[in-house]
Amino acid sequence: MKRSPFPGAVSLGAALALLAPAAAVAQTPGGQYFVVHQEVAKPSMVKEYESTSKEFVALVKANKAKMPHFSFNCLASPDFTYTFVAPIPNLAGMDAINADFGALAQAAGASFADLNKRGGAATEYIKEWVIQLVPELSYSPAEPRAGAPRYFHYGIYYVIPGREPEAEALGAADAAEYQAEDAKLGALLGTEFQALGARTIALTRRFETREAVARPDLSVPR
Repeated sequence: MKRSPFPGAVSLGAALALLAPAAAVAQTPGGQYFVVHQEVAKPSMVKEYESTSKEFVALVKANKAKMPHFSFNCLASPDFTYTFVAPIPNLAGMDAINADFGALAQAAGASFADLNKRGGAATEYIKEWVIQLVPELSYSPAEPRAGAPRYFHYGIYYVIPGREPEAEALGAADAAEYQAEDAKLGALLGTEFQALGARTIALTRRFETREAVARPDLSVPR
């Protein structure tokens, strides 16, 4: 993870239930906020990237008392994208994280700057934003498969500006029903489902799909 705070994050209305820890969602009925920080590692330097990321995790854990507002989970994708998701109580929560990083930098001294430099050399680019969980547009299974690996597949819809209310109305229409079980998906792929998909795409200026696996070794949970 980038060894600095999140000064460039911007507010983005989005539903991202699959990245939300269940406990956080349960405690925040109005919709938990998250800072999402993505880094793309240089393919030729993935070993170095992960090594410095693990050093960062160890440094944070060693100084956890100085960083009470900072925790994150990491998801890794096959295209060398590493997504770090940090819960915050509200947008002002980024200020608290910045203060935590200041305390960490002071405690770690020159080694913090050195870690930043080595990690940056293995990183192609970075982007970050803020999202808010929208419970009424989200779904997660009540009883996930026991012992199943934490695998994620998700789509990101970039809605045409000004069309957000229409997009939210489409997303809330029986989303839980057609996502509840894979076995039911085929039955939903009829004309009505296709029409709903066409209406959604008509409101979308860009669409991305991504898969990822959880990386506990690159995470610092609460």
